[in-house]
Amino acid sequence: MQLTRLELLDFRNYERLEIAPGPGLTAFVGSNAQGKSNLLEAVAMLGTGKSFRTTRDADTVRIGSDLAVVRGEAEYESPADQVTLHRIVEAIYRSADEGQEIRL
Repeated sequence: MQLTRLELLDFRNYERLEIAPGPGLTAFVGSNAQGKSNLLEAVAMLGTGKSFRTTRDADTVRIGSDLAVVRGEAEYESPADQVTLHRIVEAIYRSADEGQEIRL
């Protein structure tokens, strides 16, 4: 199976991202704290249903957003054997003193 498309919306440090990896090896290269591990985490969440970096899914929602969307498309042996996976994560809030909300 090969990932043919990855779309992120308000996931970690990504406001919006859409990539279409080609066949073969794909390498993510960049400076520290630019989001390379976040891309791998998103792919892992599609495959396993959970993050390998946190036990709280809400931690993957970009600060200032209420939810994150991770969407991927993968092909098995041919384009006719395509599957689409979605993962939607909601940030959880609770009321605090003086009417403010605190993200849990």
